[in-house]
Amino acid sequence: KFTAELWKVSFDRDNTWLAVLPQTFMNLSGDCVQPLMNWYKLPIQKLLVIHDEMDLPPGRIKLQHGGNPAGHNGLKSIQQRMGSQDFSRLRIGVGRPPCKDNDISWVLGRFSPEDKMIMEKTLPFAAEVLLCYVAKGEVKGQQFIGGIAGAAQGTGQVLIENCGNEATLTAVYDS
Repeated sequence: KFTAELWKVSFDRDNTWLAVLPQTFMNLSGDCVQPLMNWYKLPIQKLLVIHDEMDLPPGRIKLQHGGNPAGHNGLKSIQQRMGSQDFSRLRIGVGRPPCKDNDISWVLGRFSPEDKMIMEKTLPFAAEVLLCYVAKGEVKGQQFIGGIAGAAQGTGQVLIENCGNEATLTAVYDS
């Protein structure tokens, strides 16, 4: 029926989410998301898209609401099909390729050993942010990013930047 793998995830009786892994090409993500949102009668404000972000270096996580797709064709597709950018995004930095014309190979390829180490440490933070978002909402998710960084200040493990309505966590690991 839908071009996606679907899971219903219950966190408690009053908090059930659909986890969706589109099975379309990334550039056609909206062809998966829009029919699902309509079928389940979900407003766009209930949508959280988790995606790779070349505009962020590896190890940086941003949770934000709305915003420009910044060249991300999957987000463009969702925004076009939904007719709005009024949804949340958990952006996980993957950095830019050294060769500017190699974007597709970059996002589909393997991480360098250094970036792999950073991502192995960063993804658990992203999962914690997701769980906080699911349990308490976007603002609390952003505050959670700030709380992790604030608790670790001075340890050399994480840095925090506050960018207006965005909270940014940058994981920094000594080699």
